[in-house]
Amino acid sequence: GGGVFEISDSIRNKSMTYHVRKYKDEDRDAVRKICHLTATAPAYVKNPELVATLYADYYTEFEPDGIFILARDEDDVAVGYILSSLDYKTFVKTFNKYVMPRVRKLSRLEAFTHFFAFRQSLYMDAKKYPAHLHIDILPEAQHQGYGTKLMDALMDYLAGKGVKGVHLGVGGDNAGGIRFYEKYGFTMIHDFGKMGKVFAKQIKKS
Repeated sequence: GGGVFEISDSIRNKSMTYHVRKYKDEDRDAVRKICHLTATAPAYVKNPELVATLYADYYTEFEPDGIFILARDEDDVAVGYILSSLDYKTFVKTFNKYVMPRVRKLSRLEAFTHFFAFRQSLYMDAKKYPAHLHIDILPEAQHQGYGTKLMDALMDYLAGKGVKGVHLGVGGDNAGGIRFYEKYGFTMIHDFGKMGKVFAKQIKKS
C-alpha cells in the first residue's frame, strides 16, 4: 500500500457526505448488495442471493418509482435505500406470482414462512396501512440523520400518491431500529416477540 493513502475509515467517513435521490436502473446490484450486508439473520448472512431475492428484487423490478437512494456525494454510489410498495394486496399477488418461484428454488422453508407471513399481514394491516417499506443503510452512513431524510422523501412520495398509511416489520431484537421508527412517529401495532414487531403510521395528505 502507498502508506499515505491508508487513511482509516473512521477519519475518512467524518468528511463523507451523502445525498438522497431517486433510484436508477444501474443501482440494482448495489441495492442487492446493501440488502445482504445489512442482514442480521444467519440464514440471510450466509445466502446473499436469498436475502436479495426476498427483500430487494420485487421493489427494483415492479415498483422502482417507490425507491429512494442514499448516495455518496463524491461518486454517487448507493450506500443506503428506502424501498416501498403502494398497496399490500397488489404486492402479495405480484410477489407470489413472479418472485416466489425464485425464492422456492433457493429455500423451500423461506418460501413457506413468507407465504404465511403475507397472509397474516393481509388480514391485519392492508386496509388501514396499505403501503409498506424497508430501509437499510450501510454503517458508513448510519447515525447521521440520513435515515430521517430517506423517510421524509418516501413520505412525500406516498402522500403525493394519496396513500393513507404505511407499515413495516422490524426484528424483535433491533433496538436501534425500533427507537428510530418510534422517534419518526410510527406506532407498534403487533408484537410477535423475538419474531419481530410491526410498526405503522398514517400519512398526512400533501
